[in-house]
Amino acid sequence: VESRWALVMLYIELPGIVGGSEKKAVKYADELMELSKVDGYLAKGYIDEYFNRYKKAEIYYLKAHEIGNSKTTFQKLYSLYLNKLKDKIKASKLKQQFDNK
Repeated sequence: VESRWALVMLYIELPGIVGGSEKKAVKYADELMELSKVDGYLAKGYIDEYFNRYKKAEIYYLKAHEIGNSKTTFQKLYSLYLNKLKDKIKASKLKQQFDNK
């Protein structure tokens, strides 16, 4: 799982001229999905967040959080709401739900 995550991050952040590509990152995110649904959804959300497709990233992060309901899934979704979507209401609601679990 960790090595697939590293490859997703590597291929998404490397410039195309030195081998980076969204297609390669998505391939490894798909492989992650086979191993762990939570990690797969987080990886797909990460890719979409990287390319500023925040609404699509929200869908993947929500799926990851619904399944995992962990500190990591909470942090990814909370950060997206607060810092990218600038939706303090959703961020606050999510935090309240997470704190009350």
